[in-house]
Amino acid sequence: MNANPPSSAAKPLAVRNFRLLWLGETVSLLGDQFYLVGLPWLTLRLGGDGLALGTVLMTAAVPRALFMLLGGAVSDRLSPRRVMVASNLLRAMAVGLLTALAAAGALHLAHVYLLAAMFGTVDAFYHPSLLAIVPSLVARERLESANALVQGSEQLAMLLGPALAGVVIAAAGLTTAFGIDALTFLFTLTTLLAMRVPAPSREGDERNMLQQIGSGLRYAFRTPSMRVMLIAVAFLNLAITGPAGVGLPLLAHQRFGGAAAFGVMMSAFGGSTLIGALLAGSALRRVPLGRLMVGAPLLFAAALATVGVVERLPLLLAALATMGLGAGALNVRAIAWLQGRTDPAFRGRVMSLVMFASVGLAPLSLAAAGALVGYGFVPLFSGAAALMVLVTLLVVTTRGLRGLDQAPAAA
Repeated sequence: MNANPPSSAAKPLAVRNFRLLWLGETVSLLGDQFYLVGLPWLTLRLGGDGLALGTVLMTAAVPRALFMLLGGAVSDRLSPRRVMVASNLLRAMAVGLLTALAAAGALHLAHVYLLAAMFGTVDAFYHPSLLAIVPSLVARERLESANALVQGSEQLAMLLGPALAGVVIAAAGLTTAFGIDALTFLFTLTTLLAMRVPAPSREGDERNMLQQIGSGLRYAFRTPSMRVMLIAVAFLNLAITGPAGVGLPLLAHQRFGGAAAFGVMMSAFGGSTLIGALLAGSALRRVPLGRLMVGAPLLFAAALATVGVVERLPLLLAALATMGLGAGALNVRAIAWLQGRTDPAFRGRVMSLVMFASVGLAPLSLAAAGALVGYGFVPLFSGAAALMVLVTLLVVTTRGLRGLDQAPAAA
């Protein structure tokens, strides 16, 4: 049951609890960019090389993938807000300690590994809780708009934050940058504590966490439409993550001149993803999700195949912008659909499956792309496009696709 009546949720930001969540999350996302820019720089400054940088990033990625499903179960057991409060407190303390060590000149590479491992672990609990809490704050018919705002903030932070973090690091140093990040966590902690969200009742649920994870998996995959949505999200992310993470930097380096071209490429993709997310919460809300689940991946696949063969930068940017529009729109609509169709008692676990499909499988996609790119850009990007087309055709043949546009059961 929504904490706010539909009339008060006509616009998500008109709802006090959602407004506090969005404000805190926006500030936190901006702070994250200081961490994401500062961590690699700090690793290299402390004597690390490329191998050390790669292992630091893997130190964060592995626990994030391993604990993602557990994070969803804990969110359902304790409530999403409690998990988010604890996560922000832990991250504020960790980054605050890192800032103090940096200021004292006592920082070592081992501290960086510990911070990366802690952040990866906490992320596994925080992100499912963030997605799970949104449906309890706004009415079901405004979920697309609410998710568009949250994900729009993420894309905007990714566009503006790295440049801002770079300027701060260059002008004031890494200590200041990490100090700013710690303050953003404290700000977000304050907004979460200011929210008035009744804690869900969990009386009588004495199952252990493994049993809860198992019941969440059974719940998610017993419904054909939910099953096809989760499987499609997983395979589409497998097709996208590796080529984007491995192929695009190499393409920029070998074909379009280097770092400047790569920056423009990422801006084209990120900016159009932001536009796609905002359109999903407004103009595209009336487009049937079943059509979007077929049309967006096919359009994305056509643009992705084009990336491997174009020789002119403007054509490449147009292809990346097309991909971003489709990704932003589909991401918002798919998450809102899952939020609105999931029993509140299972939301954390279902959202952890979404995050696992989006983030937890990234190492597999990156490894496959690293192997394929040795054969050239055309096999890499065309192969990824072919996988997207195949997954889309399989989705079309399932009966779960028809269930995507059916009216949800009453909450």
